[in-house]
Amino acid sequence: MIKNIEDKNIIFFGCGGVQKCIFHYLDKYFKVDPNKMLIIDLIDYRQHPDVKKWLNQGSKYLQVDINKEYKKIISNLNKNDIIIDLSNRTDSLKFCEECLIHNIHYINTSLEDTQSPNDLKRTEEDLKQTYQYSHNIINTLKNKYKEHATNLLCCGMNPGCITICTKLAILELAKSKPKNQELQLYINERDYARLCQYLEIEIIHCSEYDNADVKNDKINNTWCVNAMNDEYADDCQMTYGTNQKQLPTNNSEMLSEYVVNLNEPSKDIYCESYVPIKNKIIGVVISHSESISGADYYSTPSHSPTIHYVYRYCDAMHRALNEKKNQKYIGNTIPANETHIINNLDDKFDAVDIVGALIITKKKECVWVGSILSNKESHIVGLHSATTSQVAVSVLSFLQWLLDNPKKGACFPEVVNEDYILQRIKPYFNLHIEFPKYKPKSLQFKDMQRTKEEFDKQYF
Repeated sequence: MIKNIEDKNIIFFGCGGVQKCIFHYLDKYFKVDPNKMLIIDLIDYRQHPDVKKWLNQGSKYLQVDINKEYKKIISNLNKNDIIIDLSNRTDSLKFCEECLIHNIHYINTSLEDTQSPNDLKRTEEDLKQTYQYSHNIINTLKNKYKEHATNLLCCGMNPGCITICTKLAILELAKSKPKNQELQLYINERDYARLCQYLEIEIIHCSEYDNADVKNDKINNTWCVNAMNDEYADDCQMTYGTNQKQLPTNNSEMLSEYVVNLNEPSKDIYCESYVPIKNKIIGVVISHSESISGADYYSTPSHSPTIHYVYRYCDAMHRALNEKKNQKYIGNTIPANETHIINNLDDKFDAVDIVGALIITKKKECVWVGSILSNKESHIVGLHSATTSQVAVSVLSFLQWLLDNPKKGACFPEVVNEDYILQRIKPYFNLHIEFPKYKPKSLQFKDMQRTKEEFDKQYF
């Protein structure tokens, strides 16, 4: 499934842990011209083996501020060239619009902002509506630039491939039911909103368990430390289903028909969920794009599931966030020399990242579909980690779809064909499908919430 894109310039915004992993997998998905590749980051990563490999073949590296230079960079590209944006604290909404104007293909893994959650340079209204606000802008751009070059937003593992896992989980449940004309029609048409209503799906979790750990004097994580810190400190927002009887907190407010803002930071909201092997977990309800874009995709006028992330993040990050000396950094920028992305090249560690979609029906039937990947997998040993590999493979798979569907304008992963992505991630994912016996006592979010003390006990 290698796709020839030697005719295109490829610009890489950012050169962090996932982007380095992209370079590791790039030639497994694409035939490229290294002389047409440009890597841009403020930090010099030229000596990293995967970066050095492409520089030795003719690629170039530029140390500039993308936020200041993006218009110049994009305007110098040819129509249908490619930008792979894995940068942090950059204005991805402006990048996307500029790419649409110039008909440049653009893909990223998250909707980034130049400010940290605690930076009040934005208006209070914008700060309060971070995720919903960003999605509203993308939907505006989608309507404004119809049939322009495809720009795929939020297409990593989660958000991104988690949407594919959700679709597969819904289909697995549907196929397990007695067939009738109505159900078969929804399956054939891939009408996931009607399937959710017909199957009485009330909960969709992106459930993740990461047990990576290293000990050094840095703040460690398996992906961008500052990006994790931003999500951890930002307001908790989610799709709040029609089955929910009361708002999650006293300060909660509805931002749209289905999306709620709890007006409390994600770091203070914990919820029970499930992953294979570990069974019941408790995770932080961190705001994520799939918790917002899913509201439109899985909802009918009379039914909407509750959709949110439940993240039992890695042991190393948990320890760092709970150390008193690091409390000043929560929601603020952590200096680059104090952060470290755990990887096999530097750390030689063993860990597993379990991430997938858990769906729960009104009758408490469950299906989990996702990836169970360890650092011992043959294709990642010696360089990266299970976490960055899952994201990198997802990005490259979505990029192939983007190039096969070049005139979709701005869109989220819900529009992407799940069978297409499934075929492209299979060689590098340990895809797992399970009908677990897990049955929460209640499907009310308030009843599924847990305390920080319960969350912390998982680490000791």
